[in-house]
Amino acid sequence: MSTPKIELWAIPPSPPCRSVQMICRELGINVDYHAIRFTEGEQTSPEYTKMNPQQVIPTIKDGDFTLWESPTILRYLASKYGKNDSLYPKDLKKRAVVDRCLDYGVSKVQKLSGIMVSKRLMMGLNHEDIPESDWDQIKAVMLCVERLLGDNK
Repeated sequence: MSTPKIELWAIPPSPPCRSVQMICRELGINVDYHAIRFTEGEQTSPEYTKMNPQQVIPTIKDGDFTLWESPTILRYLASKYGKNDSLYPKDLKKRAVVDRCLDYGVSKVQKLSGIMVSKRLMMGLNHEDIPESDWDQIKAVMLCVERLLGDNK
């Protein structure tokens, strides 16, 4: 069997993009990587928009199939290329726990990290210029992640 290969459009430091890279590495999937210049609006180009009308990042192409939204990409890759169900269980209760963690990542972790990144990159704020209340929110979310992971770290 040949080694699977996908194309990935991503932003190098982005946590959602890195999660896709990590699962590809774990599953032995070769990646043809396309770095998106987000600050230059490359994700709004006609070519990218034709491939991904929502203009979000990351996006993958697996043969003639295109997919975006990092949790959906992770589920798809684990289901298609996983050698077993250790990353994405077939048992519905175990799968629901994985789905809950993926969804929490999007609804809380990625949202807050996106706000912080925009304050640093778009607004040019230094670490010390970001309000303490923002850091408190991040600490609270990370504490919740620790509790969710429990002994499964």
